[in-house]
Amino acid sequence: MPYPDPFYPVVDSVDWVARLTKLGVGTIQLRAKNLDDAQALQIVSDALEVTKGTPTKLVVNDYWRAAIVAGALLVPVAGYAAGTSDTAGSKTESAKAYMSDTAITTKVKTGFATDKQVSAMNIKVDTDHGVVRLSGNAATKEEADRAVAIAKGTEGVASVTNDIHIGATTSGKTSSKY
Repeated sequence: MPYPDPFYPVVDSVDWVARLTKLGVGTIQLRAKNLDDAQALQIVSDALEVTKGTPTKLVVNDYWRAAIVAGALLVPVAGYAAGTSDTAGSKTESAKAYMSDTAITTKVKTGFATDKQVSAMNIKVDTDHGVVRLSGNAATKEEADRAVAIAKGTEGVASVTNDIHIGATTSGKTSSKY
């Protein structure tokens, strides 16, 4: 049977993934809506755990970053089809590097989202070849320090460049760079 199956159910919960997996459904798409990063990572991780060791394949479109972080297998993206003759530096290698950097960024942002001290909304994360650059605003030096610690402790991070500003004026301009 080709993957994904030509027709498959689209569900919005881990409960439905579990029910359909028990019935032997070959492919299931998880499509939950309006989740924050932490919730998306949790539901994708739980759904992958339910399908682990079964022939059921899980498709995740809406929260593909969470799927990467959770360790889901990925199908080739259009334009990067399998079976092409690729060499180092080709589209496939570029896609792998991009996906790796995207996974790192997602892991760091998920770390921020699950940490009570760090604002995932005010600190921006950019990753290039494993080098994470943090920018934006932190309310306190402690928040900036915690953001750096989370980034440095994230798997796959080679180094962290800290361009976080501490405190913001009412105009939105930063008052000092940390």
